[in-house]
Amino acid sequence: MQVSKGEVVKIVLQFLEENNLKKAKETLEKETGVCLNTVNSKEDLIHAIEDGDWSKVLSELSGVSLPSKIIIDLYEEIIIELLLLEENSIAEKLFQSFPIQKDLKELNQERFYRLKNYLDQELDPQKYFPRRSTRKSRREILAEKFRRATINKKPSRLMELIQHSINYQREAGILTQSKGIFDLFAGSDKMRFDGNDQQSTIRLSKIIKFEEGDYPTCIEYSNCGNYLVSGTKKGFIEVWDPMNGELNSKLEYQKSNNFMRHETSISALCFTIDSKLLASGTSTGEIKIWHVASGKSLKIINLPDKKKITCLKFSKDRMKIVVSTIDGLLEIYGLKSGKCIKNFDGHKAKINSFIFTRDGKSLISCGDDCLIKMWKIKTSELISCWGVDQKNDGNNGKNDKQDLKYVQKKINFIHLLPNTNTSSSTVSKLIISNDSQTLYLTSISRETLNRFIPSKIKNESFNFRLCSSSINGKTLYLVDNSNYLYSFNLSNGEFNRELKVHEWVSLDLKIHPNNNILVTCSEDSTIKIWKIFSNKQKIK
Repeated sequence: MQVSKGEVVKIVLQFLEENNLKKAKETLEKETGVCLNTVNSKEDLIHAIEDGDWSKVLSELSGVSLPSKIIIDLYEEIIIELLLLEENSIAEKLFQSFPIQKDLKELNQERFYRLKNYLDQELDPQKYFPRRSTRKSRREILAEKFRRATINKKPSRLMELIQHSINYQREAGILTQSKGIFDLFAGSDKMRFDGNDQQSTIRLSKIIKFEEGDYPTCIEYSNCGNYLVSGTKKGFIEVWDPMNGELNSKLEYQKSNNFMRHETSISALCFTIDSKLLASGTSTGEIKIWHVASGKSLKIINLPDKKKITCLKFSKDRMKIVVSTIDGLLEIYGLKSGKCIKNFDGHKAKINSFIFTRDGKSLISCGDDCLIKMWKIKTSELISCWGVDQKNDGNNGKNDKQDLKYVQKKINFIHLLPNTNTSSSTVSKLIISNDSQTLYLTSISRETLNRFIPSKIKNESFNFRLCSSSINGKTLYLVDNSNYLYSFNLSNGEFNRELKVHEWVSLDLKIHPNNNILVTCSEDSTIKIWKIFSNKQKIK
């Protein structure tokens, strides 16, 4: 597939226009001879021309660059129609403000003076056009010219194409799968403080309060970092500004209180990698796929047994979605058919978490049955099964009974650490919590690399329930069953108990993909946004 240089110039012209760089845009158009011919809505423009709504037409074409001939045709039609309505003074003013009047005089003097003579009332405007032409037919011909000459505007097209390119290169393994802010010139993520310095401070930035009787059950950041989405007990899905915690005012459907929603409690949320689609799952086994920008529901999938959904994740190609449930089901559904296309049968109790391996070929799941299972996606085959306390005895993991004798506690979560490319090792590493005070660092080949216990916090009964990783994976943030937030430095194995985030049960914890911000939600009907500061930074 080849892209013409002119199309590339148009993308740059749009970027200059959107950033109010008018002189740069005019210079580039003059030097290249390429015009930016995008309009907000081509269909609205065509209808306005056919209806003779000239004020709307001129407003829509403001700032649009089109060939001189089509602009001359437009102004000529408007001026003659004004003369026919005996609006001579308005027609004269329009002629004087004609943007390319000079070009018309130089290119076609006969046409210029003919139009001027009609304005001077020396000739009957009814005779200006050919005898058989009508106002309707002239408008239709003019509308067709504009249909061919214009295209619909797609906002922020340059930034969108760059983001797609970065996402593709990350999926293809050309770039690392980190969530940092990308430096286009360096070809890598920007180096920045991300909370891994033990000398850091966490401060409450914003509290989002929900109405009495409702509370947020889960939260999720979009991969681009522009959206913070919450799902509630009453089934409402709301999109927030991730920085200031205000309801996103750019989404028209939220302005008119037409929120995305279900009839039952939301239990899981996830975004596609390009952040355009959102999936929501409920306590009654219903899944909806939403187009975030419009708030429209694109697909509804109902699980046959109507069991509570515990986790959702899109496939990389956005054509499938992986679903886990409270009764141990792990399945893949096709988004076109809405039907189950793969079933991973093996867990005997609630699945608490699952992840894709870095190559996207396998799934790793964990649950209340105290087991971690690794599955080959292509064949649905169980590759391995283990518990975090078991001995490394060489068993291939396919004998559940042999594994179970080593397992003592249910597995609350598994977390795949980002690949930082800071060492020669390419082994994917997991952090695992088995409903205790211990964190386990393991490889996906079942090898336990380390165990971490917060030794400074003694004589207290607690276990970790929630976990999220900082941008580069050097720091973990955890919430325990008493609602205390911890930071854990993977470099030195040290825990810091930071503060109590909620008084009631904490339900979810997420880290912003690009900024030093974490967010929590609770049954106390609040979402809390927390900012992480290095002690070298000034805290406002």
